[in-house]
Amino acid sequence: MSDFESAIEYCLSGLKIAEARKDNTIEVQINDRLQVLYLQMNQFDKAIFFGKKAVEQSRRLKMHSLLAQSLSNLSMSYTGKRMPEKAEPLLNEALKISLQLGNSNMESAILQNLADVSLATGNYDAIKKYSERSLALSREIGSVDGEAISLRALSIYYLHNNNFKQAREFIVKSISISKNNNLKNEYASALKVFSNLSFVTGDFDSGEKYYRQSEEILSEMINDIISEKSANLEKKYESEKKDIELELQKIQLHRKNTINRMLIITALTLLIISLLLYRTYKQKQTLQQQRISELEIEKQLTTTEAVLKGEEQERTRLATELHDALGGMLSGIKFSMNSMKGNLVMTPDTVQAFERSMDMLDSSIKEMRRVAHNMMPEALIRFGLDTALNDFCNDINQSGALKVNYQSIGMEGTPIDPTTAITLYCIVQELLNNSMKHAQAHSAIVQITN
Repeated sequence: MSDFESAIEYCLSGLKIAEARKDNTIEVQINDRLQVLYLQMNQFDKAIFFGKKAVEQSRRLKMHSLLAQSLSNLSMSYTGKRMPEKAEPLLNEALKISLQLGNSNMESAILQNLADVSLATGNYDAIKKYSERSLALSREIGSVDGEAISLRALSIYYLHNNNFKQAREFIVKSISISKNNNLKNEYASALKVFSNLSFVTGDFDSGEKYYRQSEEILSEMINDIISEKSANLEKKYESEKKDIELELQKIQLHRKNTINRMLIITALTLLIISLLLYRTYKQKQTLQQQRISELEIEKQLTTTEAVLKGEEQERTRLATELHDALGGMLSGIKFSMNSMKGNLVMTPDTVQAFERSMDMLDSSIKEMRRVAHNMMPEALIRFGLDTALNDFCNDINQSGALKVNYQSIGMEGTPIDPTTAITLYCIVQELLNNSMKHAQAHSAIVQITN
């Protein structure tokens, strides 16, 4: 009858009797019931207090079935308080006990709770594992609510992994089972998942539709509770009216308070509905903003890629011009000067100056080739990144400036985009140059892995 206050009063009265008689078997059951009652009232601290007592007592009394039940209920109290890290080990222990007892109903319920905890911690692979096992058990024992819950959890898993087809298949089945079996709460939850799926796939109209349906069901459930409470209050009022007609003033006051409570409940209901509608609006805005952000990121990536390709082309062009054009000119000058040397009559000082000029010209040609090679190594173009890096490290080794140990893992025969290859080559080149200039290092390791 949703009269939790009275239920708690009866439990506490029974608990006093059980404690006085030292009836531990009854006491542990009452503690577990108190845990569930406080959990339904969202008073999680009290629920955890009685839940811990129930677990400790059932463990001490070796009441295995009740221990598994108390552990599972205590895990829900921790989950309600947003402490899934404490709920998970309790559920794992309860699952182990249910398997030992061969209790399929208990095992299915615990697996569903484990899936909820996994959702709270973002462990979607675990959601799939637990929900598939729970689904199989629910179908085996004929539990339609367990089947609907497991199907919904699997839909959430596939939605998270962007497998929208599979997500839709599972959530449609969950909705059908919930609707046909009048499982209102689960039906509303399944519609909410279907709404999220529709929003993610860009079907905003369907998303709004299923969200409204979900909210309507929740509102209907709230109205049912209000109507039930109203009916109970009216019965109570009629009964008291017959017994205490002389206390009319007290009855009128009681009725007035009842109306005030109903007005408060109605106001709260309207407030909840307004908040849910506002949240729907904000979710839609968030989805749109996410799409805009994705488009901006794509634009930035395209621009960056164009810059890198332009850099690659410019380096190739400059390297080619240095090597082919300027290199050819310098080599021609050297050849011409060598030819001139045999036809000129020079003093010893002139010969010495001429030789110095030839040495400087050789150095210029070597430096020009080194610069062209660094800008766009021929080995990088012809043989790929792995070979080019190996040659670069060997050149540094031979120079004696730094002992470089080059290690390549899984790179042999691996095709790499030219822009990526040039970028990586430049990174290694810069790092080693910095190591030689600034680190005063004797040795270095260059390791590249596919």
